Amino acid sequence: MMRGPVADLNKLIAVGGIVAGLFFLMIGAVLADLGNANVVNETQEAQAQRENMRDVYGPLVAHIGAFFFVAGLFFAAFFWDAGDAFVRLFLLILGVVTLLLVLASSPTLFG
Repeated sequence: MMRGPVADLNKLIAVGGIVAGLFFLMIGAVLADLGNANVVNETQEAQAQRENMRDVYGPLVAHIGAFFFVAGLFFAAFFWDAGDAFVRLFLLILGVVTLLLVLASSPTLFG
């Protein structure tokens, strides 16, 4: 039986969600690390912006990345019909473990 174009679209959405999640996690880690940098002769405004980058923007982007990563794993597990049942089960278990790791972490991913 021929598969329609929706099967390729489901695979593209799942892979795109996983890749976007990993990318946003990377950007969030970079922002949090840049917020921890020590700068000599820094103004008060620049210091406040650096602390905001460490405490607000980095974790915000990382949480968005974690959402996309977990959503991509669950989407792949539920809607990827071409995959073997054990592959889909593995993706589902990986998504649950990732979700538990995100929920079990501190209020922010880098705190």
